[in-house]
Amino acid sequence: MTQDEIKIISDDVSQILAESIADYEQRTGKTLQPAHIERSIIQTYAYREQLVRAGINHAFLQTFPQFATGLALDLCGEPMGCYRLTDQAARCTLRFSLEDSHDNVVIPANTQVSASDSLYFSTVAEVVIRSTEQYVDIEAVANLTGLIGNGWQIGQVKTVKTPLDSNVTVQNIDETRGGIDTESDDDYRKRILLAPEAFTTCGSIAAYEYYTRAVSQTIADVAIHTPQGGTVIVTVLTKQGLPTQTLLNQIKDYLSAEKHRPLCDTVQVQAPEKIPFTVEASLDLFTTYAENEVKAKAETALKNYLSGRSQKLGVDIVPLDIQTALKVEGVYNVTLTQPPLTELTEQQWANCENIIIHINEVRKNG
Repeated sequence: MTQDEIKIISDDVSQILAESIADYEQRTGKTLQPAHIERSIIQTYAYREQLVRAGINHAFLQTFPQFATGLALDLCGEPMGCYRLTDQAARCTLRFSLEDSHDNVVIPANTQVSASDSLYFSTVAEVVIRSTEQYVDIEAVANLTGLIGNGWQIGQVKTVKTPLDSNVTVQNIDETRGGIDTESDDDYRKRILLAPEAFTTCGSIAAYEYYTRAVSQTIADVAIHTPQGGTVIVTVLTKQGLPTQTLLNQIKDYLSAEKHRPLCDTVQVQAPEKIPFTVEASLDLFTTYAENEVKAKAETALKNYLSGRSQKLGVDIVPLDIQTALKVEGVYNVTLTQPPLTELTEQQWANCENIIIHINEVRKNG
């Protein structure tokens, strides 16, 4: 049922106007004509009444998690004990090094190493480069939350902002990642609707899915599989693709907590099997259409089609659907070279890695 179908009071302005005119005529005994000033006044009133009724209907919808947004959605989740996941800062591993012989050198907690003028990473604990060591690795967290801290490549976080021994050099030895924005309404809504399953420990499929999604807002899809009694396999896909081992470990730790899973369940958390594919197609065009424009429209349509499927597990690769997406205005026929029809399990993820579109020279008149 859509929002437009759920109303506790009619907000049709034409109905409000008709009822208002009829009421005025009944009370005054005067039949209103289109040019009467009273009709203009009643039209203004009817419009204002329509706004009030629309506001009432909107407020009513905001009491249901299926339709609520923003703060109203937070209030829907609170009685369920389901709270919106907040933004988090990116993390990386910093390596502090000394080349020559040296005494013990202390790297204090909160030592700041910058990647740009506004972004820096602070060490989470104090470490020591001992006289017998050349380097030490320590985790660091960004000062800014959200996606801004992600994607800094190895060696880019290297400028020390905190005074240290002048011979100490530092750089990140892995890509910065883990920064995420506050959970969106759509993701939070999914968890709220699953929240009643959390009134018990994990056991049902929906309960496992709820607790898995509660770990991080980067999770796009979850598949729960029980190949045999007592064994539960949780397959996780993120909005960026395959999950990191860090995220898998976080999910496993969270699901394996004593209060979340039945005593005898053995929980396995895994990334899906990636099924890569390439879309290669040849397009026959009508004679009156420009090649560049049609090709661009076809690529855009295909990317829109793929975008709606890239964050879901177990979605089959269907050539007919791809051909349908490519048949935009100006395309006479679509010949698909690859991919073949491929059926996936819930533990597999179809990932398009390349798009190749050829335009045939021969044009069609239709």
